[in-house]
Amino acid sequence: MERREYLGQTLIHATVLPARVVYLIREGSSDGFRSAVRTASGRWGGMTEPIAIVDSEGRVSQDSLDVVAAADLDGVVNVDVNSAHALEVAAQFGLPLVPLAEIGSHGIGQFTCRPSAVISAEPGQAAAVIAQGDAPLWQIAAAGDLDEQRLAATQRRVSVRRPMSDVEIGQGQLWGTTFLNRGMSQFGEHSVTNAVPYGGPAVVVVTEPDSLIDCLWFWNTRALRAQTLCPTPMLLMPPDGARNWVRFERQLADHALERREAQMHPDAVFVSSSVPDSTVHETAETLGLVPAPDAGIQVRLGGRRDPQVPYTYLLNCELRHLFQFERAWGWTSQIDAHLFSGESTVDFSSPVQFQRGGQALVRLSSDAFDGLPRRQAVADMIATHVVDGVEWHGDSLQIQSEALDRYRFTLTIPDLALVGRRLLDSATGRWEPSDKGRLGSAIAAQADISALLEPHIFEALVGLKTPRTEHFVKQVSKQHLDGAAKRELLELATEWGGRMERVYKTPTNTIPGRGAADATPALELACAQGWAERGLATSCGACKVSSFIPLSTTAGAPTCPGCSIPVGYSRENGKAIALHYRLNSFIDRACDLGVLPHLMVIAELTRQDQRSHFLPGANLWFDDRQQEVDVYGVWAGRVLAGEVKTKASEFDQAQTERDIELSSKLGADIHLMAATDIVQPETRAHAKALCGQRGLELLVLDQEQLRPGFAATTSSATKRERAKPRQS
Repeated sequence: MERREYLGQTLIHATVLPARVVYLIREGSSDGFRSAVRTASGRWGGMTEPIAIVDSEGRVSQDSLDVVAAADLDGVVNVDVNSAHALEVAAQFGLPLVPLAEIGSHGIGQFTCRPSAVISAEPGQAAAVIAQGDAPLWQIAAAGDLDEQRLAATQRRVSVRRPMSDVEIGQGQLWGTTFLNRGMSQFGEHSVTNAVPYGGPAVVVVTEPDSLIDCLWFWNTRALRAQTLCPTPMLLMPPDGARNWVRFERQLADHALERREAQMHPDAVFVSSSVPDSTVHETAETLGLVPAPDAGIQVRLGGRRDPQVPYTYLLNCELRHLFQFERAWGWTSQIDAHLFSGESTVDFSSPVQFQRGGQALVRLSSDAFDGLPRRQAVADMIATHVVDGVEWHGDSLQIQSEALDRYRFTLTIPDLALVGRRLLDSATGRWEPSDKGRLGSAIAAQADISALLEPHIFEALVGLKTPRTEHFVKQVSKQHLDGAAKRELLELATEWGGRMERVYKTPTNTIPGRGAADATPALELACAQGWAERGLATSCGACKVSSFIPLSTTAGAPTCPGCSIPVGYSRENGKAIALHYRLNSFIDRACDLGVLPHLMVIAELTRQDQRSHFLPGANLWFDDRQQEVDVYGVWAGRVLAGEVKTKASEFDQAQTERDIELSSKLGADIHLMAATDIVQPETRAHAKALCGQRGLELLVLDQEQLRPGFAATTSSATKRERAKPRQS
């Protein structure tokens, strides 16, 4: 039986809510508007589903784009728009498209239920009202509508009726007894950010009975208001309502103007595009309001208004800012879950109590998901038992489910290393660690690579490097040999390079331009990490061989390892015996192959965010074409890929373009450009522009982050270098 490791306890927030959509209708299509409202009326939470107009050329307005972005929707439903145009608009919204006829059976739009499944009947509860038969548009937008067949089916489950007169539509909006309001039962936002306290002034839209523009504006604005936390009172009414609806001015005051826990200025805003301003003013004054003395909107917390002061209003002032705030929809439960390596079970009661069948969305959010990229492949790794219908919604894992009173899910929190490999699998034909990647991974597994960020450690290790590969390449190049490809030459260098004697030095000679005071602490740290060893040096006068003698073997009299004759230990300045340092063969090889800069970059990235895992080099194949990436991995919940150079001057335009193209091909969120010296501003600017074209974020790491102890000594030289005139 597989042993599972206990990962700890975590808090999971489970949110249950309906899938919500935007409806597309043709420009000027009143019938399309009616169809959209009737569909929304039969859906849980349908009052929060906006409607967008598509013109004859397939375009939507910026206002529609803003509404859809703020509404946080799950899909698009085409009511009566050209199919090709609907596809284009859905792509523009970034949402899946569902035809109107298939909304209840296909796609994301089906994961809701009828309002009757969530409406709990209370004793003495008044029947909900919907629009009258053959009603004008304003009634349909205000109260909702159902065709006769759907109405009859609904009446068998909940109490709903058509009113005797339109005053009941007005009252139903104030009292929350319209069928659209009832369809919001057990649904609303559980948090809001940057919302106007207590919703701001009441909004009254005065419209001609069949004004599509006014009704659409009212419908979409109401869809964006807060529904449960500080909702803005909203009313849609015809111009003759103020005269014909008996005592309605008192009802408006009681339910929309007076019972507010903040002082509003003005108390209400009247809006209309179809009714003359004079008529709107007359309507407001008939309802007992007077014009506000100035045009500003103010909300003050604390205390209620003086009841002796008349209610005030403004006409057609800008209101959209009152509805532009962040919100999180759905009712939530909090679960204390115990997580294990492998599978863990999450079991909880639904915060929504369903009366009968249907479907819903369940969103799970937790700190356990921190550091995981919000990619479909990762969602599938977490919810392995959900065959279909799992995806990310923001930072929440969204699961399509039956509407149940109790949920039970099996989750697997994947290791970041496994996540990185899975994402790399999906982005390439195949891949394998490069030679640098294998060596770097082995070093990272054996020691704390964050030590590479300590002052002077990199310079010390490089100073002790045995110049194998570079030295060999230079020597062969001097022979002017033809026909050897660079890769073949490097492979030959790799094989030949291991045969040279390892370099050993005293601290005084290790770091050019630095003394023992800087080098010794770095060398001692290298020894503590197991990367270097201490020893003494001999130089034999007989066989002319110089040797490094590990300190652990210096107990007896020194002899030459070659000819065995007695010798003396090397002294520094002819005085004390000199202590030497030498890299172990593993780190010496890593220095020779240029692995250390990769590990320094990984150490710095991990220092910035522990929720990380990286490969320090991989060979990639795309359609039989091989490429290499220096660093690839998961960093702070995003995918990072890029190139590491010892010298930033190697980032010429062609190199940078190839690197960014590869990061894009790998599906990275962040492109990394790193060097152990200084990346110049013009190089950064060029890379940033290319990343912007491909939707990538650019991250630059250079000497300032990777070699902090070295940066201070080179700043003056760098400034002088930057000041030199460019050569043509």
